[in-house]
Amino acid sequence: MEGKIRNPSVVFSNEKCLGHNITFFPSDWVLYVMHFLCQDVEKKYELEIERLNRKLKWYAENQELLDKDSDLLRKKDADIKELQEKVEFLQTEVR
Repeated sequence: MEGKIRNPSVVFSNEKCLGHNITFFPSDWVLYVMHFLCQDVEKKYELEIERLNRKLKWYAENQELLDKDSDLLRKKDADIKELQEKVEFLQTEVR
């Protein structure tokens, strides 16, 4: 649980938990504790989203590299085939 527990006799308003506004009253100990638990879960959720976004970015960058390499290999294969055809043509002319 993150954060320090404050004086429970204080009324907290406009606290947010998973996007919802919550108002705390002194008798709402359970809500008060749940709020801090909720903040912890929310922080873990945000960290997981960040981790997954970094992973997704890595996959996208990696796919770009693979696509570039694939295009380059196709061009090299076409060049090799063209050169082989020229060699065959020249060999037939020499004979």
